[in-house]
Amino acid sequence: VRAAAGGRPISEAKLQAIEDAISNKMRGLARADRQRWLGLSRDQRMTEAVSAAMEDIKAEAALKEYRAGLNVIRIAESEQRIADAMGLNGLTRSQALSRDIENTGLYVDGVRNDAISGMVSFLDAAESREGVGAMRSLGMSVFSLDNPAMTADIVREVFRNADGSTGNAAAKKAAEAWLSTVERLRERFNTAGGNVGKLGYGYLSQAHDMWKVLDAGVDRWSSAVLPLLDRERYVNADGSLMNDAQLRDLLGGAWETISTDGANKAEPGAFKATPPRANRGSDHRVLHFRDGDAWMAYMTEYGEGSLYDSMIGHIGKMARDVGLIERYGSNPEHWFRLELDLAQRADGVGTMPSRLAGNQPEAYWAIATGRTGSPENRLIAARFQDLRNVQTAAKISWGPLAALADAGTILQTLHYDRIPYFEYLKAVGRRFSAGHREQMTAHGVISESLLSSLNRWTGDNMTHSATGRVANAVMKLSLMNAWTDNLRSAFADVMMLNFAKKVGKAWGQLDAWDRYLMERKGITEADWSIITQAAPTAIEGRAFLTHRAIASTGIDGAQQVATKWLGFVSDEAQFAVVNP
Repeated sequence: VRAAAGGRPISEAKLQAIEDAISNKMRGLARADRQRWLGLSRDQRMTEAVSAAMEDIKAEAALKEYRAGLNVIRIAESEQRIADAMGLNGLTRSQALSRDIENTGLYVDGVRNDAISGMVSFLDAAESREGVGAMRSLGMSVFSLDNPAMTADIVREVFRNADGSTGNAAAKKAAEAWLSTVERLRERFNTAGGNVGKLGYGYLSQAHDMWKVLDAGVDRWSSAVLPLLDRERYVNADGSLMNDAQLRDLLGGAWETISTDGANKAEPGAFKATPPRANRGSDHRVLHFRDGDAWMAYMTEYGEGSLYDSMIGHIGKMARDVGLIERYGSNPEHWFRLELDLAQRADGVGTMPSRLAGNQPEAYWAIATGRTGSPENRLIAARFQDLRNVQTAAKISWGPLAALADAGTILQTLHYDRIPYFEYLKAVGRRFSAGHREQMTAHGVISESLLSSLNRWTGDNMTHSATGRVANAVMKLSLMNAWTDNLRSAFADVMMLNFAKKVGKAWGQLDAWDRYLMERKGITEADWSIITQAAPTAIEGRAFLTHRAIASTGIDGAQQVATKWLGFVSDEAQFAVVNP
């Protein structure tokens, strides 16, 4: 290495990093075709690994350049949005920054709903009563229990890339829907500057219960995990399989990371820069289970939440990452610090001009990045969550009476958005058609109670603990979920129907109020020039302006505009039927 450097000094740390990179590449090449690798000489293996490592370095340099270009574009776009908000609404720079971050939250919702809309087959399988007894069926209806046999088959199909080996057609379709959804999110993330690779087997996230892992201790945890692993995945640089002692050493490091929630990797006293969000998911996975049954065995003992919690939670996290880097570049935190400094210089720190709705931009940013959803102490948070669940179960019997007030907010929002009242009543009627509901779900109008992690009542305030299940059951039996979902989805329905009538018009031909509504939510004249070229989606003889119709135009930037549109529609529906 020193010779290749042409006499330039290289530190021991740099030499070690180069050696580690080559060793890791040798192990990766060995995993790809172990028998071929074992047949190579040491020099041949070294030559291949060095060549592959050099290609990685070139790819990393190209990615860095690609990200730099994207970051320049994203900063310019955000500067224009902030300037437009200041001009349109007479906001200060700080207020315009907060408004832009708020609209980014809608954009993230659009990414998430777009992803979920491709999982209709998954939802059908999750709700299937096939093979369950009467009591389990009742538990599924009331307490959101799962169908154990269906859940197990979905996991097995996912691990085997939906090859149909279980013989369960519904589980195969569900696995296909899941794998297709996460792959689309991965590709979208990478297109925006991310760097997430693809596993050789079907992806399922690993939600570890930190406290269970910590309580077990490193020896007991390692002993439980060792027989569940796919040993072919753990190879040495020469292609030989790792022995038990080597694997236990590897698992010891994994145990420390999981049980400390990553705190073991922090260097005391070192400056902690914020890593680019675009690098999330680029770390190599340590635990590779041999099959779906091994994954389930681990999750039963050391996992957190149900399979569906894990899946929908992963989609939510990916949607947030995709939304943030598509809006702000590879390092959104760096972008925010830059914009915050500019806003504070313009408006003053802590002054009223630096606030929107009484809050500083930092408060909006904490929500948009998910920081407000991370408790300081998980144990205390869980206990208070149980308390909230009990309060909900005890008091929600009055909920249906209180929910009648939704009529007022619906009427106000219909008037605000200039949507005819009787059109809305027709949309409510259409919600009684199962076929129409399924079509709307496929086009991003998500009934949030179908997926408890998406509903703020059952997501932020309830978990699949005993108290959470009871509270959720009360919500279902009181018809609160049905009331909220149907009224809110009907509003999204009629809004897409109403705007479909405007497709084909130029921006200047639109009503000034319609332009204001869209501009306030970040939809610009340039965005409308794409939207107006969409061919509205025909559903049961009616034309709807759906996000898929917009994305299908194939125009550069159509995917991002479609996401904005989906977030806009969803947000208006949540004003009509107010979230708790």
